[in-house]
Amino acid sequence: MRPPRPEQCPFKGCGGRMHSHGSYLRHVILTSGRVLWFGVFRYRCSSCGRTVSFLPDFCVPYKHFCTGVIETVLKAVFMLRLSFRAVSLSSNRHTTPF
Repeated sequence: MRPPRPEQCPFKGCGGRMHSHGSYLRHVILTSGRVLWFGVFRYRCSSCGRTVSFLPDFCVPYKHFCTGVIETVLKAVFMLRLSFRAVSLSSNRHTTPF
């Protein structure tokens, strides 16, 4: 399902009209360990020429893990005071320390 086209450029002070500018495939690793592939649509401003890609809420820009995985790891590190290494080792054994 294609998201609605943004009405105007999100960059401060521009407000130009956005046009479709293609799409690309992206993947994210879910909490189950499964990899989900999906299309991300890009838009280009007719005034300033900058492009924008709108990611779904479960994605973090430039990260391969979904927000649920990142949240779980950060909780283990900061609330349970586990090291990143301990969290990594427990996920490699397919068990959870928390």
